[in-house]
Amino acid sequence: MLQAIRKFTGSPFVQMTVGLIFLMTGLSETFAMLKQDLADMTPKAHHGVVIFSLFQCLKILPEFVEGVEYMNKDGDEDDHSAKGES
Repeated sequence: MLQAIRKFTGSPFVQMTVGLIFLMTGLSETFAMLKQDLADMTPKAHHGVVIFSLFQCLKILPEFVEGVEYMNKDGDEDDHSAKGES
């Protein structure tokens, strides 16, 4: 059971999804309270959520880029083999 939980939470797709959800909700809250935040000049929780989510998405981004490059590489090889090229 623990291994399944680790596999699920370690998934780049899950981590990116969570990061994007945090980013959207944090930005929504930040834009909704922009005037008040600028007047008070005090950091609030939604500012931390935005920063956390940006780093979460950046942390996972290299894995997504590698996956896309791998898929493109396989697709290129399939195209060449289908045309009889080497």
